[in-house]
Amino acid sequence: MVRRLITNTILALSPALVGAVAAPAASCLLAGVASAQVADVAPYVVIADSATPMRGGASEHYYTITTLTPGTFLRVDADSPTWSRVTYPQGTGVFIRVEDVSVSGTTAKTVKAARIKAPQQTRGYAFSWTDASPAPIPEGTTLEIIEPVRETEGGPIVAYLVKAPDQARGYVETRLLRRATDTEAASFLEKLGLAKPKPPEEPAPEVKPSVPEVKPVVDLTQPVQPTEVAPVAPAPGQEAANPMGPAERPVGTVEGLESAFQRIWKEPAETAEIDELIAEYQRAIEASGSGDARRRTQLEQRVAALQIRKDVRERIRKAEEAKAALDADRIRLQEQLAAWERTRVYTLIGQLQPSTVYDGKRLPQMYRVVSVGGAAGRTLGYIRKTDEFDLDKYLGQVVGVVGQAQLDRSLQLNLITPFRVDRLKAADGGGLAPVGETPQTLGSPSAAPANPGDATRGTPGMGRRPDSPQPASEPEELPDGGQ
Repeated sequence: MVRRLITNTILALSPALVGAVAAPAASCLLAGVASAQVADVAPYVVIADSATPMRGGASEHYYTITTLTPGTFLRVDADSPTWSRVTYPQGTGVFIRVEDVSVSGTTAKTVKAARIKAPQQTRGYAFSWTDASPAPIPEGTTLEIIEPVRETEGGPIVAYLVKAPDQARGYVETRLLRRATDTEAASFLEKLGLAKPKPPEEPAPEVKPSVPEVKPVVDLTQPVQPTEVAPVAPAPGQEAANPMGPAERPVGTVEGLESAFQRIWKEPAETAEIDELIAEYQRAIEASGSGDARRRTQLEQRVAALQIRKDVRERIRKAEEAKAALDADRIRLQEQLAAWERTRVYTLIGQLQPSTVYDGKRLPQMYRVVSVGGAAGRTLGYIRKTDEFDLDKYLGQVVGVVGQAQLDRSLQLNLITPFRVDRLKAADGGGLAPVGETPQTLGSPSAAPANPGDATRGTPGMGRRPDSPQPASEPEELPDGGQ
């Protein structure tokens, strides 16, 4: 019962609200990771050789700020073997809150030390929680406004998208960057108005003294025997040093794990680092052993709660995948119906459904033919019930109907007297095709189409093509006074 209540509560939360609440916590949690992975270096210039994502931190868990185009120049001021901290490309924007600036025209000036947020490339301001600068922007900094930000259409301005100041930094995988040559770097820095880097001094040419030829004393044609080296004994009172192995990653404390749990719990389930935190809890449970039952129970409860969020995340992903598949199926069906409509000889094509109004009790019994493939089906026409056809077995299926159509003026729909009904299905090559069974047709000559010329324009007994003129006929009155 408790688990179901927690699950329903999570599903009911607005993603935008969760993202806004989780922003400060997630930023603090991941900032330490990013700073620990890179170290300050003397600035140098790099080039992105391909379409490269620039992230808010030195980890793939951070969202993408922008995708660098091939040939983009950047300056690096901190790096590691895997990540590089770079300046923002020219023209890239960052978010700043409306209460942190005073606006005049197209410029904004900070009224206090303010933090700027790195924009999330796909989800906008509400989900942009990463700081774009290691430190707040000083008071009095002038920024160029790109556009105002509103949470709802026509609502109040909550922030501004401004051109990134010089303090803004992003992170790019080092392997995706190429170090610029001295010429490329000098040209780039000159465009920015920065001092050209001083070219390295060329060393003086080395003068090699002439050395007289000396013949070796040892016969180099004979193999050389290795010389044994006796191990050096440690000094008295000093133990022999063991080779240092890799440092063991410490197990998280209850307090540290609880702090991380509270921050992760506020993040959207789709992007939160749930699996990683579960793994850390499992390590802590294994390390606790059976000595502290209370601590072990506390850790196991947190793992159970995280597992619920993991299950919710999987359900959300499956629902999104199912929706995408359903949309794709609907599009394919619409394309198939359109292709079939271009070549069909049926009077009417659609899904056969029972009629609630014309149910045969007070009004004559008829069947609805409803459009398929759209957001909501609409009635295309009605098929009269006859003794020659068992239409009940086609209910809920897509059918092609050949028959004589008469327009009912009160309904503004065609009433079809059928003399052929086919069950249709998707064909392998696209479009629709009749199911491999004998279609229901009327065998008597009186059931043939009223216009014998149809046999010369299509398959005998298959009705009229859409482009052939419809024979004029007066609308029939429905039995029992129905129209």
